[in-house]
Amino acid sequence: VWWVLQQMIHQPQDRKILLIITDGVPDSHSNASKAFDMAKALNIEVHGIGIGDGAQRIVNLIPGSKIIHDIKELLQKALTAQRSKQ
Repeated sequence: VWWVLQQMIHQPQDRKILLIITDGVPDSHSNASKAFDMAKALNIEVHGIGIGDGAQRIVNLIPGSKIIHDIKELLQKALTAQRSKQ
């Protein structure tokens, strides 16, 4: 996530969106939380989609995240995730 944020800072677009697709279990909860706080400070929208049974944790890191249990749901959730904050 940190690398992506560094890349996004230099993009000219007014609206920047970071979509996180995860099993919901970060390597480091603390580092993930700091990265998402930094994204917010940089005015980068962060949306999350958790996949599977352990994915509920993503909601704690990124409020408003969506949970799916079948990969067939991914496209619909990805399309609606960014629309929910417009």
